[in-house]
Amino acid sequence: MTQIAWLAVAVLLSVLVDPVYAVAEISEQEALESSHKAIAKYGVVPPSWVFHVDHDLQQWHTIKSRWQERSLREKQFGREDTDFGPWLAKMEAAFAGKHVWAVVYKLILAPGERAFHPNAVVFVDADSGTVLAFIEPEGYPRFPK
Repeated sequence: MTQIAWLAVAVLLSVLVDPVYAVAEISEQEALESSHKAIAKYGVVPPSWVFHVDHDLQQWHTIKSRWQERSLREKQFGREDTDFGPWLAKMEAAFAGKHVWAVVYKLILAPGERAFHPNAVVFVDADSGTVLAFIEPEGYPRFPK
């Protein structure tokens, strides 16, 4: 076989063996459409919110860090871990083995206006477009069925 044929066989085998390469990513637009549908029932309507796709999950790392700190604080005060530890475990389980993007929403506020819950996050499987979980504006995680 020629070198080109061997190269073609090697590329084909790597695609078939590694599922990350076998499945193409969805587009950002597809991620946004899935996300908008999932979060709309919680009052997050895109025209009144700004949003972006976070490929690196920076927002999730921030939330995860806060949940870990609060969980530790609860335990230090002698209380059972109220919600944060179980929430973190459920989120990690939902993301396990998946390529995940986060769609981060922020409420558009007029100058001087305040809102108690101005953020929401939807986590989308970047390979299938399936919504894996989301954090509603009040800060509670939800897991679609």
